Order: sequence, then structure tokens, then C-alpha cells
Amino acid sequence: MSKRNFEKNLLNIIQKEKLVYSGCTVLAAVSGGADSTALLLALNSVKEAVGFTLCAIHVNHNLRGDESDRDELFVRDLCEKLKIPLRVASCNVKSIEKKLNISTELAARIARYNEFINEARGYSGCIVATAHTQDDNAETILHNLIRGTGLKGLCGIPQRIEKESIVFIRPLLKVTRKEIIEYLDAYGQSFVTDSTNADEKYTRNAIRHNIKAYIEERLNPSFSRTISRMSEGLIEDEEYLNSKAQEFLSKALIYKDDNEIILSAEKIKDFHNAISTRIIAVCMKSLSGIDYERSHIEAGLDISSKEGFKEASVPANLNVYKSGDKLVFRKDNETLEPYCKELKKGETFIPNIGKFHVLSQDDPKVNCLLIKERISYDKISKNLVVRSRRSGDRIVLNTSAGGKTLKKLFIELKIPAEKRIKIPVICDGDMPIAIMGYGVTPMYKPDKNTKDIMIIGLEESKL
Repeated sequence: MSKRNFEKNLLNIIQKEKLVYSGCTVLAAVSGGADSTALLLALNSVKEAVGFTLCAIHVNHNLRGDESDRDELFVRDLCEKLKIPLRVASCNVKSIEKKLNISTELAARIARYNEFINEARGYSGCIVATAHTQDDNAETILHNLIRGTGLKGLCGIPQRIEKESIVFIRPLLKVTRKEIIEYLDAYGQSFVTDSTNADEKYTRNAIRHNIKAYIEERLNPSFSRTISRMSEGLIEDEEYLNSKAQEFLSKALIYKDDNEIILSAEKIKDFHNAISTRIIAVCMKSLSGIDYERSHIEAGLDISSKEGFKEASVPANLNVYKSGDKLVFRKDNETLEPYCKELKKGETFIPNIGKFHVLSQDDPKVNCLLIKERISYDKISKNLVVRSRRSGDRIVLNTSAGGKTLKKLFIELKIPAEKRIKIPVICDGDMPIAIMGYGVTPMYKPDKNTKDIMIIGLEESKL
């Protein structure tokens, strides 16, 4: 594609899709790769015709040593040559990865978009432009299909999306990578190449170099264009279902703030699955900022129909649990240190865990407990203690399975590593006799000889 045709095509897309408007500021996200370099050049060529102001941002993820610094220098030189204002952001991806217990790729994406949003907020009427292409869209759809997805995943990359009140656009979404290389050749413009793009240990690279390449070579040379047309049709269906999900969400909503969303589990259970899964996905993303995988969304839906207290195991420091008729989504913002406290009859409060009660079984307060376990109190030989898990702790919950370390038990229960310290361990002295929410060891369960049955429970919880 010639330089003139490429820029004319971009201008047509911008005007037809109403991606930007006269008087706005467009913040181009530029990595230095072929796609973002072409985006910056083309936007610079059409900015006067549309009437917007162009600036740029580059995010150095500090993951590839000298190569990361090379990319930053390339973008600095390019923007200086084009006289485009540039902001360079440097971020610590590894700290985000560790904090949220997510992959490096996802942590880098979160860091990148946080920088885009923060920079965009410094301008009036700012729109962020990213360089996703038609090939990126096809790879994304294949990736979603392989790991398991719903209709949303088959829609691929949206051309326009809003994140935290900032509009993001993808002007090159109908442009192929081949057309981008042709444009850069016609322009005589170089670009940088990320060496990790060739590393097939990353799923997306394996899809690009093997699966997608095979399809285009042997089955459909226009695969990217074909799958993108499919996604355009599915987007209309997805938008309609999402609008209906918002209607039903308002009917199920009990409480909402910046850290917590509570829904009626009974109402969620009565909705069609196509609506219920969308409601749960919306709640999870609104608190975490992450698009969760289908398996995590289904885990949240599954516990909504279960009896008693149930918890779904999801990553990124989000707690999802069901108690009574409440389906609760809660941010886990606290960093918790190991804790240990004696439990006496009545109330005991532990910061960042909740309010414990030790009650007789006929106490009316029992009905208000969020999580509870029944124990034979007359079998307690030492002090009744609640504490966090310790290395080497063992417990028997199922006599047929025998004793297990709490570490192994928590792994089997699929409790994320960062949440295990929060699970209260009830002890007789230092010996674990119960795990709150997961059961009591048989020796301490009430039987026909028990004279004093006590209920240990949490009235409120940050688990």
C-alpha cells in the first residue's frame, strides 16, 4: 500500500467511525515497533485534516535490559524528528506481577494502561490511540478460543473502548501487518523489533508463528480479514446482551462502593446464564480492572447456587464468596502479617480478618454469623486459639483421607497462595482442630457424649 493510500484509508476510518473530533488531543502509544511507528506517522499526517493535537507516550517496562533502553531512545529520536511532544514512563512490572499474582504479560499490560490513563488525564478531551491491527485482532480471537471463551472473547479487540473515563481507540484495527510494513517501506522509516516476539514460549507468539501462519498458508490467505468480519457481527450481539445484563444487574444489586459489590444470590440464580455470567464479569472487572477468564467467572456463578458459605478461587487480590443470599465481591487491599489470638466466649476482633464470636448453639446471634463451625467445647484441653497457618501445620478433616499439611490442603482446595495467610486456623493450644469455612477435625466434632457445644463464627469478614 502506498503512503498516500495508507493515510487516506486511516482518515476515512477515523471519520467514518468518528474516532476523534476537531479540537481534541490524541495521545499515541508508541513502543517503537512497526505498528506503533506507522500509527504515529499516519496520525501526524492527518492531524490537520481532522483538527486534533497529537502527542505521544512511551512506556519502558524495564524487562529487556539494554533492548528496552534502545526502544526508548528510538521513540525519543522519532518524536523529536517529527516535533511531537513525548512523555516517557518507566515502570516496575515485576512488582505488579508479584502483588497481583498474575503473569508478566498481564502485569505489563496493566502497568502500560495505567500510564496511558494517568497521562491522558493531564489533557482536556484526550483520546488514547493504540496500534492494534487486524492481525492482532485475529491472534486475540484465536488465543481466546484456545484457552476457552464466551461471545465476548470471539468479538476480539474493540475499535473504541472506555477505561476509567478515558477513551481508547484502535485506528489500525482494519489494517493488516503487511500493509503497515509496505507503508513504512514507502516512507523510508525504520522501526525496532522486540526480540521476545520470536520466543514461542509465549502463547501469542506460538499462535502467530504456527497456527495462524498455517491457516494463512494452507487454508485461507485472508484469514485475518475473514475473522475480523466475523467479530464485527458478533460485537452487535454482545452489545445487546451487555445492555440487558446492566438492566438485570440493577435488580440484583444490594450494595456497591469502590471496594465491594454485593448481589442477591437468589436473583442471580434465577437469571439466564447468558445474563448471570455477564453480571459476574462486570462486578469482577469493576473492582479489579481485569478481564477474568471464563473459568473464574463460572466459579463465581457456581457458588451462587450453593448452600452455606462458599468461596470462589480467583486471582488478582479479589475475594468472591457466597453467604446466605449474598454473593459478595470484595477487593483485598490489606497486607496481612501472621496473627494469633486467644478466643474467649463472646466477641474477639482481629484487624483485617473480622469479628469472631464464640457462642452457645442456642444463642440467637448464631443466625447472624457469616461463617461458622460447631465444636465440642468440653474437649478443649488448653486455650482456644485462632491464628494464621504455620509451616508444618497438619489437620484431619476427612478420616478416610487421613491427615494432611495445611499447605497441601489449601492447594487441593485451590486457595490462592496470597490468601492462605488469611484463612483462620482454630487451635486447641497449638494443635489445629478446625479451618474456618472448611470444617472441623472429627475428634472435636460434637457427638452424643458432648455436653458443651459451641459455635465459632465470623460475623463480618475480610477473607
